[in-house]
Amino acid sequence: MCQTQLVSDIDVKVLKISQSYLSKVERGEKNVTIHTMAVIAKALGVRLVDLVTEDPH
Repeated sequence: MCQTQLVSDIDVKVLKISQSYLSKVERGEKNVTIHTMAVIAKALGVRLVDLVTEDPH
């Protein structure tokens, strides 16, 4: 998976949240629950831990 994939690339219908909300999450303007983060991670095809940890490289 490309490390630069954006959450805006996700089909929001699958997530059942608005594009506006998703964009605010991506920009750090909204806080999300662990559940929502897990759904976003699944939609991106990554592990939840990959969303919340920094790449040391």
